[in-house]
Amino acid sequence: MCARLLLFTLLAISGCARPPVASPTPAVATPAPVSQALLRQLSFAESEIQNKAYASAARHAEDLLKQFKRFEGSQEAQIRAHKVAGVGYAKSKRTTKAIPHYRALVKLDPANKAEYRKVLRKLGH
Repeated sequence: MCARLLLFTLLAISGCARPPVASPTPAVATPAPVSQALLRQLSFAESEIQNKAYASAARHAEDLLKQFKRFEGSQEAQIRAHKVAGVGYAKSKRTTKAIPHYRALVKLDPANKAEYRKVLRKLGH
């Protein structure tokens, strides 16, 4: 055993010893960035709010939220979609569906949480 240790030490000093081989790290799939097509759909849902098609805008925003969760860097898009869904449901008198979106906004967009909490109080929460 001492002979092996001495031999390895001599080889290491001379540069002939092989460095330990690291085990390969498993490939981790990173989510893709949000597609432009989904962002266009989000813009369309925002335009529906401007055109007072509140229920339709809210439904489109909820559909988009399900898709955004699969993408990297989608927090800004998620904030926009929650705003559309929250406003759409609130304006179409579906407050129970609007509340979870405003709660999500409090967590996702803490810089504006006072505004979202104010809306939540108006909605009865």
